Amino acid sequence: IGGTKDFGLEQQRSMQKYKLGSLGFNALWNVTDRFKLTFDAHNSKNESRPNDPLTGGGSIFSSIAGTNNCTTGPHCGGSWVQEMNFNNGLPVGTQVWYPSTADAIAKTNGVVNPGFVPGEIGSQVLRINSQTQVSEIKQGRVDGEWSFDRGRFQFGVDSSKQTTHRIQAAENYNTLGDWGVANVDGDVANGLMDLLQPVNIVGLFNDFNANSFTAWRGDAGRLAQWAADNYGASLGVSPQRAADNLVEEKTKSAYFQVELDGELGGLRTNTRLGVRYETTDVVSTSVIAIPEAIEWQSNNDFRVVLSDEQQPFTEKNSYSYILPNLDFSIDLMDDLKARVSFGKSIARAPIGNLYAGPTAQQPFGSVLIDPSSRASGTAQNPQLKPLESDNLDLALEWYFADASYVSLTYWNKSVNNFIGNTIVQENLYGLRDPTAGPDAQAALAFLNSGACITQVGAANAAACSANDTALFTALALLRNNPAGLGAYNGTDAQVLATEAAYDLYGEGDDPLYQFSVNRPINQNQAKLHGWELGGQYFFGDTGFGVLANYTLVDGDVGYNNGGDPGIDQFSLTGLSDTANAVLMYEKYGWSVRLAWNWRDQYLILANQGTSRNPYYVEAYEQWDLSVNYTLDDHWSFGLEAINLTGEDVRWRSRTSQMIVKLADQSPRYMLGVRYRF
Repeated sequence: IGGTKDFGLEQQRSMQKYKLGSLGFNALWNVTDRFKLTFDAHNSKNESRPNDPLTGGGSIFSSIAGTNNCTTGPHCGGSWVQEMNFNNGLPVGTQVWYPSTADAIAKTNGVVNPGFVPGEIGSQVLRINSQTQVSEIKQGRVDGEWSFDRGRFQFGVDSSKQTTHRIQAAENYNTLGDWGVANVDGDVANGLMDLLQPVNIVGLFNDFNANSFTAWRGDAGRLAQWAADNYGASLGVSPQRAADNLVEEKTKSAYFQVELDGELGGLRTNTRLGVRYETTDVVSTSVIAIPEAIEWQSNNDFRVVLSDEQQPFTEKNSYSYILPNLDFSIDLMDDLKARVSFGKSIARAPIGNLYAGPTAQQPFGSVLIDPSSRASGTAQNPQLKPLESDNLDLALEWYFADASYVSLTYWNKSVNNFIGNTIVQENLYGLRDPTAGPDAQAALAFLNSGACITQVGAANAAACSANDTALFTALALLRNNPAGLGAYNGTDAQVLATEAAYDLYGEGDDPLYQFSVNRPINQNQAKLHGWELGGQYFFGDTGFGVLANYTLVDGDVGYNNGGDPGIDQFSLTGLSDTANAVLMYEKYGWSVRLAWNWRDQYLILANQGTSRNPYYVEAYEQWDLSVNYTLDDHWSFGLEAINLTGEDVRWRSRTSQMIVKLADQSPRYMLGVRYRF
């Protein structure tokens, strides 16, 4: 990477306040010795609100950067070359600073990972965000049960209302030294470095042994206050709302079930047959601030500018289902039981998938230079139907001792309406593309021409190339300088001055921007099947026992990692083999469990980004410990230790080198005391 370069070191702070309240009431009425009624009602509310005392918002993003756009540091000017080493663990970047572009080309006089020192660090922008979400559910149900000889009849009705309200404030965006880090000397003079401390970023990942350059970190709140004092930055939450989403689900249901004890060929049987009817109405309303322009600020820096216009979107959806179930068991011997179960079930779409109205994201480059830099968009889908599954289970259970058993289960699911994602290129809100119109094409043609090299001189011929930095500079001059492209010389000084002076917007003859809009949809039918082997054994009356389980999962649809990145793929998410083993002790008031849990690699998301990539969570295992002691009828004490060995979580894409996320985790401990009145 030749010429001026900045290495972002954004400092973040997130402060949310969470409040959970739940109030319930239940009652039992024994009408007769054989007939009883139960009533349950509850109201639960979960709130997440911004709680930053400095801004009143929830998140602060204070962007600073190391750069060679400076005058006093040892690594000012010259050129940077950056290399990323992608491996099966933590990717590591190597930076080499060269005194000149010629040195960078010849790979001479380079300094590897020099880090950044005072005089090479400056401010960029300050952003403040705020989001509030309130979820509430109100539910009431009545259940009845009539017992008779060798059986019982159960019935009930249920009504619930669930609402989720999310408010997203527009981003409060403040320009400081801007993305070009154009005020390093002024920032240093105003005390920026007094708020920062050196840090080895790679060294923060305790489980990975790697070296990297020294970076800087600081408190995002103190940096925000510094920006207000020295740049007049606004520290409040924007009064403008980017989105206001309200989803309301009303569900009513009724069911009955008959359970009968009987015999078949002299063997004891139990049969349960029932049906449930359920109907749901969904109303999704969103009020969205309409974007008015795509703002091109510099090379690969963009912002979607929101207008004051608010536009409501409302969509409604309704669906009803009849859900039968049948469970049959037979005692083949006193200690051997066989089970057969069939049922139909549904699973509703996540609330976050039901918001109305699309959202436009900012680009990260010109599509003339790189089509893969196309901006994405998101649009949820209130018309999503629940997953509908036909379930079959066949099980054999052997109870070979008290509280000890071994079971083998085969299960099969035929599922309709799986929720997947599709990406479609479409325009949103009439936004135009400032990077691809006639002016941009003329600027690009000039950069690719011999006339450009003649104009800037052979020594600076690298400035006549197709990249976002050169295109932004040439287009800004074409539109704003009286000499137009004739003023272009491609020097670092001109690039920095142009980025500081101009922002570019789509004009009337620029094309409508085609966003890669990702939205959830109900996709094809799929079949899942597998086996589950489990068991439990207690060693006499010692109190010690073991429990183990292994589940084998298979499906008829998988993700083709070598597939065309321009085509959506339907694939099942969340499928993997799992296993667990538990060592237990249950005696003398003690309940102790040491558990090992393992899950094989599984697909968590599909069709992500313009290349429609898959995201996998790699295989993971974890040890947990829980210790509980009951002193008497009132007092009990507990200890939980989660992830005792500090196992890490890693997401990847099509290959193990395409890392998506890495969580370097540590054990978590919780102590509890409980008193019962």
